[in-house]
Amino acid sequence: MVSIVAMVTDGMSVIEILAEPPDLEADDISESLRYAALAVQEWELPPLRPAWGCSWTRTSHRCWWRNVPQEGTM
Repeated sequence: MVSIVAMVTDGMSVIEILAEPPDLEADDISESLRYAALAVQEWELPPLRPAWGCSWTRTSHRCWWRNVPQEGTM
C-alpha cells in the first residue's frame, strides 16, 4: 500500500489518487497532507556541517574532511 503523501510527491493528481483505493474521499487527501506537515514540524534536525573545510591563520593552515553517508544509506 502506498501512502497518500507518497502519491502526491509522485505527482499524482487528486483524481488519480481518488481512483486508487475505492473508499477514499477528497478530504482524506488534505487531512493526510495536514497530518504529514504537523509530523514534520515535530522533528529537530541537527545543524548542517560542511563535508570539508580549511582554515588559515598567519602561521598555519589546516584542512579537514569528514565522512558523509552516501545518499540512501541513512
